[in-house]
Amino acid sequence: MTAKPLLMLHGFAGSPRSWDAVLADAQLGRRPVTPHLPGHGDAPTIAGGFDAVVDHLAAALDPEPHGVVGYSLGARLALGLAVRHPRRVERLLLVGVNPGLDDEAERQARRAWDDAWATRIEAEGMVAFEQAWSALPLFATQAALPADRLEAQRAARLAHDPRRLAWAMRTLGLGRMPSRWSALPDLSPPTALVVGSLDDRYRDIALTMQARSRACHLVVVEGAGHNVPLETPGAMARVLETELSVT
Repeated sequence: MTAKPLLMLHGFAGSPRSWDAVLADAQLGRRPVTPHLPGHGDAPTIAGGFDAVVDHLAAALDPEPHGVVGYSLGARLALGLAVRHPRRVERLLLVGVNPGLDDEAERQARRAWDDAWATRIEAEGMVAFEQAWSALPLFATQAALPADRLEAQRAARLAHDPRRLAWAMRTLGLGRMPSRWSALPDLSPPTALVVGSLDDRYRDIALTMQARSRACHLVVVEGAGHNVPLETPGAMARVLETELSVT
């Protein structure tokens, strides 16, 4: 009997290997499916906007329902799958997710931010981008991580093509993602909202999502910041086992 599939979507500038340490420690009884997101690695860009990428991911899935896990950008795409293709999603686990921006002024400001980063990637290249991206306050909790773990993350980022990664920033950024807030009351797959205990901003977002959707429940991972799979892979593995394992 073929194991049930588990689609695992990495974050912006990440790679399928972002999940390696988690999968090495998890007993799930599922078959991991870990693609490069469009614009990352050797994955091509996709014509159209954010939802065209969501539909592209759905079209690549086997017919049966999947467990779906996503981190950050991957979580936003995973949420899009559950909203646009609910029959393809059996269970959902979203790490550090933002369901979108409703306020048009906020959307415009975020689009400008995304576009500025995309232009910087194209103009300065991957080394300068990686240094600046790693210095964002969102990732400050990673400073204490082992050097080999940070170097693996750095190598994964530097392996990307700057033109394709800039496309991903412009196309998949939060400023151009359709807001999913209005879809939350009708969200059907059971959904775990995973946040690090040190990630106050995203914990607040998750609490608001939980209040708006009966399908959602909050899972807080102690000692982690935004990137729970990188910072606490063992704890992330336990969460996967609790939420998504098949016996």
